[in-house]
Amino acid sequence: MIIPVMDFAYCWIGMLLTDHKLRQAVYHKLGNITDNLSNIEFTVSHSKPDMIPKIVSYFLEEQDCLTFPAKSYAVAIIYSRLLQQYFDIPFYQSLSDPDLFADTDKFFVPYCICEARDVYDAAIVQLKQHNTFDVFDVELSQVSATIQYFNREFYITTNPYFECVLP
Repeated sequence: MIIPVMDFAYCWIGMLLTDHKLRQAVYHKLGNITDNLSNIEFTVSHSKPDMIPKIVSYFLEEQDCLTFPAKSYAVAIIYSRLLQQYFDIPFYQSLSDPDLFADTDKFFVPYCICEARDVYDAAIVQLKQHNTFDVFDVELSQVSATIQYFNREFYITTNPYFECVLP
């Protein structure tokens, strides 16, 4: 009996499992998740008038208490910028990926959802006005923590002489 072998680059639903998705899947399978809502203080506010200022404030000032889903929008922007930088994934493609956070953020809404698109677009315009859309230049603890978490999740190293190899 011949058993068909799937190419390792295809995941269980037939989608191409790109390098970044493979790295993310390995990280989550190893159980390295440290971003647990039960470990942080947060509030929830779905108020549309407050949403965009809260997203933008994530990039402008230290956050004493995080507000969801605004934090999810902000982190999605950061992740999409980082995926663009490290994996050449187009920004809006990542932002539209419903599995951007590997199903770990119950507040995340992808860009491809009409209601979310207006929120993202307005926030991105303001981030560009404040020169904070380039997340690498933002020196706030919550942005740095998000970048560090991304680097662990996607096995990114800053050492140019080290080729990242999955465990």
